[in-house]
Amino acid sequence: MAARLLCGIFVGGQSRRMGGHPKGLLPAPKNAADSPAESTSAAPIAKKTTTLVGRLVAIAQGLDLPVCLVGQHAEYAGLGLSLLADQPPGRGPLGGLAALLGAARETGAEGAIALSCDLPFLGPRLLARLIAAPTEHSVAAAPLWQPADRDAPIWEPLCARYSIAFLPLLQQAMAQGARSLQPILSQAGTLPLALDSDEQAQVRDWDSPDDLPAELAAALPEALAAEWAARLRR
Repeated sequence: MAARLLCGIFVGGQSRRMGGHPKGLLPAPKNAADSPAESTSAAPIAKKTTTLVGRLVAIAQGLDLPVCLVGQHAEYAGLGLSLLADQPPGRGPLGGLAALLGAARETGAEGAIALSCDLPFLGPRLLARLIAAPTEHSVAAAPLWQPADRDAPIWEPLCARYSIAFLPLLQQAMAQGARSLQPILSQAGTLPLALDSDEQAQVRDWDSPDDLPAELAAALPEALAAEWAARLRR
């Protein structure tokens, strides 16, 4: 029996602002698994999980989602998960999402969950909300909220659920030169999910060294740790 949804964790970015270190292989924060947001009936997160990707895999599998990685970074090859190449390459998350939805269609799934690899505080309750989101009348469901540094609300395209019906819309938008998922989600009639303050914290990513807690620097490769420490002193 085919799984209803395929979960794809996006690992294909070049991580330039992290000195090229794969963000998904950064150490998960120690307090993430102890957060109240993690309380759920899903299987507990394995204590041996120490990377951001490993933590997300454990959460997704605890909710009975099959998991793959979206991107072709060789550093992730040893994790025992299938790696999907972007379709087409060079289009960032749009190409990755097209590959994920194509893979979901091939397995007989009705859609996919797309997650960025650098979500250190995402909890199973929010992921379960995405899984349960009513999508009978929409081709996607995603958080819509306004971060403090933004002038208007934004979608969270890599913490979102997509139906297979989103794929032709995505492919058409790419053929027309689209480079961002934001307008595609707006035009597709995406179901917006409101976030409370705790859930807003869960969708904050680690995009640059400035986003990281200082105590994690010691667990990083020496050169990158020095770069982080220098940035954090500024």
